Amino acid sequence: MCVNSLSQGLNVDLPKAALEPQTSRSKSRVVVVIVVVVVVVVVVVVVVVVVKDYKKPLVPQETFIKLILLLFLVVVVVVVVVVVVVVVVVVVVVVVVVVVVVVVVVVVVVVVVVVMVVLVSVVATVVVAVNSYVAPSPGPALVGFQFQIKLWKMCFYITNYESEL
Repeated sequence: MCVNSLSQGLNVDLPKAALEPQTSRSKSRVVVVIVVVVVVVVVVVVVVVVVKDYKKPLVPQETFIKLILLLFLVVVVVVVVVVVVVVVVVVVVVVVVVVVVVVVVVVVVVVVVVVMVVLVSVVATVVVAVNSYVAPSPGPALVGFQFQIKLWKMCFYITNYESEL
């Protein structure tokens, strides 16, 4: 029973998955391979035609050498351009990833700091409120509350004193 379920679990269409290019990178590799194959075929055809009719060449030797050098130059230029484009794309992707990571870290730090400040202020407000109503011993909140009561009493006495005059 275990072997049967294991063989059913391994029933995967591998050739279809292997033949389909999954990313743009694999698509670009396919294009590069096709270009290289075409260039090699052209070179082989030219060489075969020249060697076959060596006694009576279709192209003079100087022109043939110039064509081969030109073909080599084109291949080198294409390779250099592809390498430069790949390097630029990689650098841009790395820079974008670094910028995104830095922005995310800054946002997370700012959010954490804001949340901590809010939590500390809420906890401090609750502690002050509890101390001002419940604390039997004069804590800082109770002392401040008592000072406010003394100010009210002084204002009340001053008002009464002025009204008696």
